Amino acid sequence: PAAGVVISAGRGILHEALPPGLEVAQAIRPWTRLPEPEHAAEWVIDQVEWMVKADIDPIMVVGSSKGGPPVILAAALRPELFAAVGSIVLVSTSAGDQWGRSSFAETFSGDVLQMVGGGERPALVRAMMDLQKTLGNRCAAGSAHLNVYGDERHGFLGAHEPARADLLDWSRGALNLGP
Repeated sequence: PAAGVVISAGRGILHEALPPGLEVAQAIRPWTRLPEPEHAAEWVIDQVEWMVKADIDPIMVVGSSKGGPPVILAAALRPELFAAVGSIVLVSTSAGDQWGRSSFAETFSGDVLQMVGGGERPALVRAMMDLQKTLGNRCAAGSAHLNVYGDERHGFLGAHEPARADLLDWSRGALNLGP
């Protein structure tokens, strides 16, 4: 079975930074504004359910900007479903408890990569650092990494080659695609 990627993003689309060969099992949703929590989380849940039912494995879920909170909430609402998700990538995003951040940190047992520009809003960088601390202290099986990229600002992934290379390397490992 093919690997699969679910992408919940802001106006930016991350698929160009991901490895080739994922066209068959890819779901992409750009959010133009921060969506209503349960509606947005349900879209993410539906995509993961579709991939699980289609025997797509492994599965990676990416949440970027406004698309990050729906990923966090979906994993918090359906931890049994997200047991099938091996990796979550969060790019320049944060979520409060209304988006299930505490529950996410306690229940998601896969690997988590967070990527943020050091020039982002201080509250966003701090929220991602706080989530990293919580993820790093948990007893779950997965590993958690936070990469901070210099003075980069929101939307940095499209033009920041080292960040794009990090995401590509992470994706290849998470999806068992080799070097």
